[in-house]
Amino acid sequence: MYNGLLFTGDIHLRPDVPVCRTDDFLVAQWAKLEQIQKLAKRQNLAWIDAGDIFHKAVPSLHFVNQVIARLHCSIEFGVMGNHDLPAHNIGRMMESAWGTLYESGRLRNMPHEAPLTIDVTDKLVAEIYGANYGESIPEPLDAPSGVFKVLVMHGMVYASRNDIIPNAPGSMAKKLLRDHKGYDLIVTGHNHQSFMVELNGRHLVNPGSMTRQTADQADHIPRIVTWTPKDGLQW
Repeated sequence: MYNGLLFTGDIHLRPDVPVCRTDDFLVAQWAKLEQIQKLAKRQNLAWIDAGDIFHKAVPSLHFVNQVIARLHCSIEFGVMGNHDLPAHNIGRMMESAWGTLYESGRLRNMPHEAPLTIDVTDKLVAEIYGANYGESIPEPLDAPSGVFKVLVMHGMVYASRNDIIPNAPGSMAKKLLRDHKGYDLIVTGHNHQSFMVELNGRHLVNPGSMTRQTADQADHIPRIVTWTPKDGLQW
C-alpha cells in the first residue's frame, strides 16, 4: 500500500548536453532523477509518469543501461510521449528505450493494462488510466465511492490562451476537465511549462520539464507533483 502518488512528465533523459547549458548538465540530470526517487521512497508514493522519459526514442544501449542502473525505484505507471516513440509509432514500442524500461520491470504498467488500481488508504483506491501520445482518451469505468480516478496523458495542453505556442495546437485545460468529468484528476505531459488548473474541485496538472534544455527556459523551475488523501496536490 502506498501513501499517495508522485507525478512527473517530460524528464527527457539524454546522454548529450543541450547547447544552452554551461554547467555540468549530466550531473544535474542524474541528481534530479535521484531526488525524485528519494522523495518517492521517503513518502512512500507511487511514481506515475506522463511521457517523454527519454529525449530520443532509441539512444545508445550504453545510455539505456545507465538509466536502468540508476532507476532503483520503479515507475508504477507510464504513458509514452512523442520523444519515446520511434517515428511517433506506438507499434514500434519494442524498438524503443521506453520499451526496454518496461520489459526490464523498471516501468511496471502502461495504458493497455489500465486501469491500474493503487491502494492509498484502507478505504481509498486510486484508479489510473492512460493515453499515449496520439491516442484517444479512454472513458473511466463506473466505480463505487472511495475510488480516486486519474487520467495520465501525453498531449499539448494549455492553462490559458495567453500561453499558446505558435504552430503548436492543443487543448485548453478547463475544456479537458469539462469534457472528461469522470476523472478527479488529469495529469498531462508534452507542454514543458508547469501549471495547475482547478474546475469545480477537480484538477488538471502539467508537471513540466524536469530540466532546462532550451534557452527560453532560463527562468523555468523544474517541478514534480505529489498527491495524498491528506494533503491533496502539492508541488
